[in-house]
Amino acid sequence: MFIPINEVTVKQLQLVLKQALAKVDSPDYCTKLNIEEFDKSQITIVRKQVTNVQLRNIFYSLINKDFVTGERMLRFKMVDSDGCKQCHEVETFKHLLWECNCTKEIWRNFNSILSKRGLDNKRINSYSDIFKFSMSAATTTIRLFQLSRCVC
Repeated sequence: MFIPINEVTVKQLQLVLKQALAKVDSPDYCTKLNIEEFDKSQITIVRKQVTNVQLRNIFYSLINKDFVTGERMLRFKMVDSDGCKQCHEVETFKHLLWECNCTKEIWRNFNSILSKRGLDNKRINSYSDIFKFSMSAATTTIRLFQLSRCVC
């Protein structure tokens, strides 16, 4: 397809270069996050619903498994131990978001708030539920705020 040079956009040029260099790939979120299913349309949903840049960054860090954990820091020799600061077990991504007792308490509080509002179907009952964001903007924002408490 021919496009006059003065009409080519940066986005078009980037796509052509990525294709030419075989750098176009689609992330496999299920494998990366160790969950059974991930609806990629949630990325667009969260982008539209959440205007707070910091919360958006938490979402992108979440789906790209890009949180700093004790396990990662030890691998890069940034710390002497991979233990969780709260419970001293190995701090993995899953531990940080689901297994730690402090995190469990955060999700219990979140679920309690949802129950009081009659939103029991939006509760976080499993690790994979953390990655399901097709809900109202308010609930998505609150969930991302809760996530920020888990990872900070």
